[in-house]
Amino acid sequence: MMEYRRRRPPLYRLARYLRWLSVLAVILVILFLISTIISAVDFGSHLHITTAGNKVISYNVSSTGGFTASFGVNLTNAGYYPLVLDLSAVAYTPQGPLIPRTSTGAVTFAPGGKSTRFGLTLVIPEATLESDGGELLLHDTPVAGDVWFNGSYAWIYQFGFSLVANGTWGAPLDNLTVQPGSPSTSGGQARVPANISFTNDAPFPDIGNLTLQVVDDGTNCGAPTELLLNAPAHTGYAGEVNLTGPSSCMVPGATVTISYTLETLTIPLPSVRLG
Repeated sequence: MMEYRRRRPPLYRLARYLRWLSVLAVILVILFLISTIISAVDFGSHLHITTAGNKVISYNVSSTGGFTASFGVNLTNAGYYPLVLDLSAVAYTPQGPLIPRTSTGAVTFAPGGKSTRFGLTLVIPEATLESDGGELLLHDTPVAGDVWFNGSYAWIYQFGFSLVANGTWGAPLDNLTVQPGSPSTSGGQARVPANISFTNDAPFPDIGNLTLQVVDDGTNCGAPTELLLNAPAHTGYAGEVNLTGPSSCMVPGATVTISYTLETLTIPLPSVRLG
């Protein structure tokens, strides 16, 4: 007689298929993890960073007023999986906030050797410079900052860290001194020489304007005097201008108002006495 083999029940067969699928899934996960490790090693060994311009950090004046510091690099991802980075920072002085929190947002670096720009621009608002009476322009100031760096690789590896950075803001008109001299008069007009000196402690050249206006009893004495500055970074400056106006108001005790203009940025500075 022919002997027939009993067929396994459907649930048994389903369970066996599920076991094989689970083994296959585990193998695929292991292979994926191994590939991410190999990719990370390949990414690190072929990491290529170039500057987005002539400098990694550049300083400028924003179109809406205020100083800016821009960080920018081009990063090439030579691995097999995408890299996502997010950088944010905030800065403050002992007097209060200096730079509001700014973030790059999540920037994705595609795999395959593609280059992507990664940059962040920090802005000291014009309102901040105006509110402190020009102190940031006139005096070096301690600055503290909080920096956050977060990212992910291959969708599953998450990383991040934060740090506190301390430094010093270099004033472009550090210890500005305006020293009026002795007046000379001729034909009802007076001329007062004024010596001007300061140190540009900023990391950028100071090519702004100083505007000086003599005021007596609320009346402007003659036209304002403008001095075009040209002080490279981390250098001292010394110059002289002549303040002119009617001798009737160019008198001791009159006030010399001073303002600083750099592109779109104009900040009033503390005034001095004429004599």
